[in-house]
Amino acid sequence: MPQLHDLHAGHDVLTTSVTLDAHWLATYRAVIGAPTASDAVAPPLALVARAMDELIKAVALPPGTVHSAQSCQSFAAVSAVDTVQMCWTVSRSTRRAGALFVNLDLDVRRAGKQVLTGKTSLIVPGERA
Repeated sequence: MPQLHDLHAGHDVLTTSVTLDAHWLATYRAVIGAPTASDAVAPPLALVARAMDELIKAVALPPGTVHSAQSCQSFAAVSAVDTVQMCWTVSRSTRRAGALFVNLDLDVRRAGKQVLTGKTSLIVPGERA
C-alpha cells in the first residue's frame, strides 16, 4: 500500500474501474438523507464519494490526516449501473512546518469520455518515521 510521503507530483496513485450499482447508490442516498429517486442517475457527489472510498482503500493515510478541501466538476450524467474508470494523480506535494500538504486530482471517465473531474487536499501531520 503506497504511503502519501512516498508520492510526488505526477504520480498516479490509483487507477481503477468501478461498476456502480443501484444498491450502492440507494445506500449513498440513505446516508446523506436524500429522498429515494426513481431515476437511475448517480449524483456527481456519489461518484466523488465512491472515488474517495477507493482512494482510502488504496493509500495508507496516517492518523491525524486532515481532508482540508475538495471541489468537483461534472460534465455528463452517469447511470447507476455504469462502469467508470477512476484515476487519482498527485498534482502537488509540499512540506511546511513538518506537515505534508498533498493535492490530488481525480479524473472519472465512462467509455473513455470524461464525466467528472475533482481535486482534494490532504494535510498529513508530522515527519515520516
